[in-house]
Amino acid sequence: MKTIKFKVSGMHCQSCAQLINMELAEVDGITGVMVNQKSGMGSATLTCDDLTANDVVAAVERAGYTATIIS
Repeated sequence: MKTIKFKVSGMHCQSCAQLINMELAEVDGITGVMVNQKSGMGSATLTCDDLTANDVVAAVERAGYTATIIS
């Protein structure tokens, strides 16, 4: 397991963060999702070795936002 921390651009309200949370939660192997609209930061835990930080970025982009990996 590894935790990915990322910055999200384009969030304007708590509903934006909720959309990202829901999109990430739909990916098998991603758990522990937390996105904070006020800080613009998020984190997700990858429980599958086949997943990478790029999968997190792709899910955020499917929700309509831009993510930059922090760690």
